[in-house]
Amino acid sequence: MPLVEYYFPQALSPARLDRFLAGGWFRSGASLFRSKVLCLEGGLFSVVNIRVDVEKFKTSRSLRRLLKRNHPRFRLEFGKAEVNDRKEFLYQTHKHRFKGFIFESLEEFLFTGQAHLLFDMHELRIYDGDLLVGVSYFDKGQQAMASIMGLYDQEYARYSLGIYSMLQEVLLAQKEHKRFYYPGYILQGHSGFDYKMRLGHIQYYNWKGRWCDIKKLGEEYTVANELSQALKVMETCLYQYGMSYTRRLYPFFLIAYLGLKDHDFLGSAAYIWCFPDQENEDHLIIEYSLDSNQYILSWASPQHDTLDYSETEFSQNFFNEKNYMKTLLAREDILLKSPSPSAIAQRVRKISNTFLSYL
Repeated sequence: MPLVEYYFPQALSPARLDRFLAGGWFRSGASLFRSKVLCLEGGLFSVVNIRVDVEKFKTSRSLRRLLKRNHPRFRLEFGKAEVNDRKEFLYQTHKHRFKGFIFESLEEFLFTGQAHLLFDMHELRIYDGDLLVGVSYFDKGQQAMASIMGLYDQEYARYSLGIYSMLQEVLLAQKEHKRFYYPGYILQGHSGFDYKMRLGHIQYYNWKGRWCDIKKLGEEYTVANELSQALKVMETCLYQYGMSYTRRLYPFFLIAYLGLKDHDFLGSAAYIWCFPDQENEDHLIIEYSLDSNQYILSWASPQHDTLDYSETEFSQNFFNEKNYMKTLLAREDILLKSPSPSAIAQRVRKISNTFLSYL
């Protein structure tokens, strides 16, 4: 499969949602989506989709302590997903914690497009007295449940309402005799999502169509490392040929997989930019294709006009990283495809001796 896949369903039965979830997909608005890698906090990380085996689930000692502590304090209500001013407030105060593409409002996230018709959306409301202090959203399939989002009042952070709401959803899945609960994904090499692992009884998707015990995750190769190693080999070769270069992470790579036809948008999460100090509008770049195991040398041009491709925006401070390319790129001319880094470097040197001498 490619780095990223999108699916925009026109109809979706509960049983069909189960099959998508079992294939490593998760929901964003009215679409389903899966990605092998993500750019986050200046790094490139492999995505690991996880699920809980509900039939085998038992609360651990630490989770029992959490239940015992929170039970006297909070009142819980389950119901169909809906939006009000308080929930919107929680979303607006919480969304700075999200990374990458985000929706401007909770209303857009939950009900954009046909999401309210396609998905059986529910919510868990957490009250302290009459005050709503947390809300989480989840979809129900035929034999599965999938966590979508959790929000909570920042004043209640010490109560671990994020993992608490997920635990309550797992317990609901048990009560309704569901087979699996999908809490989303974690990232290899980044601990920001590891709190989900506290649920226990975790399986992970290995991108070969199989779910495995989380204890075997260390045996898997990582897409992010494979891509980084290939670029490192290319950089070594460029250095030997005396070429100047820099590496860039490219969060916009997701856009290339939306099926837009007007431009050949760059679909690589990381690439090498040759001669970055030259004052030239077009960029000479080197990508590595994991599908064909070859390098691609091309001219790419920045797309400065705003592209209206979705209902989302970027999260706060997402582009603060210095190694991010912050502009959308489109390939203009592919010069060479080759599995040989030396062949690519030779072509780069040839370009440096001809075209760049006139800049």
